Amino acid sequence: MLEEKRWEQSGPEVPENFHKRFEETLEQIERKPTARKWKTAYRVLAAAAAVAALGGGTVLAAGVFGWNPKAVEKWQPSDVQQEELVEAKAAQSYEEAGVTQDGVTVKLLQTLQDERQIYMMLQVDFPEGMAFSSEYTFDQWEVLVDGKPITDLAEQEQSSLACGGNFVSTPETDTGEVYEALYEVNASFAKKVDLAGKEIGLVLKDLCDTEKGDVTEKLAEGSWEFSWTAEDASKIVRTFAVEQTYDFGGYEILIQKIELSPLGYTVYADYESAMAVEEDERNRFEYNGDDPGMELDTRLAIRGVKMKDGTVMLASTENGDAEGETGEFLAYVLGGSGMNKNQEEGTVEVYQNFSKVLDMENVESVYLMRGDVEISLEG
Repeated sequence: MLEEKRWEQSGPEVPENFHKRFEETLEQIERKPTARKWKTAYRVLAAAAAVAALGGGTVLAAGVFGWNPKAVEKWQPSDVQQEELVEAKAAQSYEEAGVTQDGVTVKLLQTLQDERQIYMMLQVDFPEGMAFSSEYTFDQWEVLVDGKPITDLAEQEQSSLACGGNFVSTPETDTGEVYEALYEVNASFAKKVDLAGKEIGLVLKDLCDTEKGDVTEKLAEGSWEFSWTAEDASKIVRTFAVEQTYDFGGYEILIQKIELSPLGYTVYADYESAMAVEEDERNRFEYNGDDPGMELDTRLAIRGVKMKDGTVMLASTENGDAEGETGEFLAYVLGGSGMNKNQEEGTVEVYQNFSKVLDMENVESVYLMRGDVEISLEG
């Protein structure tokens, strides 16, 4: 028969004051009001992380929320958001030793996913004498789903696909040489795709230097391969029923609903009223109102949010630039939005991935167009 042990009776020996501080921290977490009840095991890990941080320990604290510190720096989620995304299986971190080929080691640090995108953050360690350069790239790279190219899944789902991989610029050291760099891979589907239970793979081949233009110098030969299992990330998405008509610069468009997650959004508009914008573009070569160059996807894109504490973040100021405090939302929506038109279902979808984790639980309303259209997400 298995003998049941309390947590303080098992594991490696630690100083007595660790147990005392652990219990005190656990009691504080118990008393802290939360939106959900934490699982006991999760609370124990959180308490251990807090104690480790107080005592200068970093090993446990670094990955307690399922987030790599480098990913936290990029995506900037709060502790609560880290917890929520891990519990929802949308975020996973990894601490494997990595794969080494020809002296170059690549480690998978972090993955993020929702119904439209797959994100991977990796760390590349270079050997002595091979300092990182912005001209470095992998000669070949490929994202796989259940062992097949991700393009096969996109074709099966009848969805377009944007997929890219690149090194992230790394600040120079005092010597001007860097022997570590981050590499990011992002695959974005135009339509929602069910990835639950599917094995996501990444293959990187041959590290090269493209500094000489047309001539590519091969720095390290080999294949760096990684895989992880995707989960059902639909639970991180919240749907807000709208069913109201708004004036989009001279066009009355019915907004049916808005889906919002910490990693992106989708705006659903009525097909007939929305397509009036494109009909005028085709037939009259101009639009109604004061924005003759504003296309449909630009009008329906979320360009700002109002938080419950009254804070407003917009992507641009009234004159169209991104200067001043009102440009803060630009950090969330770098890159353009996408659009799907479905006449049979009577909808036009405008969607976009975020480049930072949005605190969606505290969003009171969203702004579309250039901040001209405010839609409440409360009630």
